Parts: sequence; structure tokens; C-alpha cells
Amino acid sequence: MDATRAGALLCRAECDVIRPSVPLLREPFLLAPAGRGWSVLVPEGEPRLNDAEPVDRVLSGWAAALAVATSHPALALWWDADRAGFTLATGFRRPVGYVWPADGTPAGEEEAMHTFAARLALDPSSICRPWRR
Repeated sequence: MDATRAGALLCRAECDVIRPSVPLLREPFLLAPAGRGWSVLVPEGEPRLNDAEPVDRVLSGWAAALAVATSHPALALWWDADRAGFTLATGFRRPVGYVWPADGTPAGEEEAMHTFAARLALDPSSICRPWRR
């Protein structure tokens, strides 16, 4: 991915659990451990990104496919020239996401952060409150 449009996937499972499902994404990925109980997938080379397909949609689609295939939550982290954000996919549940425009102002709903913490079994107090100017 180029520096203006990039992203990665974090999965709440070890690499051995994720590895069999990576071919379903139809792109080459680097798969590595990302801490106890976590894996990270980084697209190798240039994925199928074009002006008609925003980076958030591509990464969110990959996260949803991985979450359904593995039965483990997948978090898409992405950014482009105008904004950055995340989308959390957990099985067949509706994905939840949050976006920050380039100026850093949060554009998501605070409830998204609570849902994010709950679905990943994180302590809600460990999630930072969105920063507001």
C-alpha cells in the first residue's frame, strides 16, 4: 500500500488459528504475532485499491471475512490522506467503526468505543475517551 492509503488487520487469535483462513482474503499478507492472543496481518505489496474502492471498505471487508472464517474478532486499522479509523468485525454481528478526519477531530459515536471494548473483552476503563478540541 502506498503511504497515503494503508492499513492492517489485528486479530484476537494466535497465528496458528488465523493462518488457514488467510488465503480466503485472496491477497498476500505478512502474518505475525502481535502479543499474547493477537496476530497482525499486513498486506504485501499493492492490494486491489483504486479510486473507486476506499481503503476503509477494502480493509473492513477483509476484517469481516476473517472474523466469519475464524470465529475470532478482527480489527481493520486504516488511513488515507483525509482520515484514519478502525472497523471491528466479530462474526456475523454488525461491524462497528470509528473515524478521525485528518485534523484529529473524532467523527464516530462514543458508543462505538464501548462496543469495541466489549466485543474484544477489554476493560472499558482501558479505552481512552475520544479527544475533543
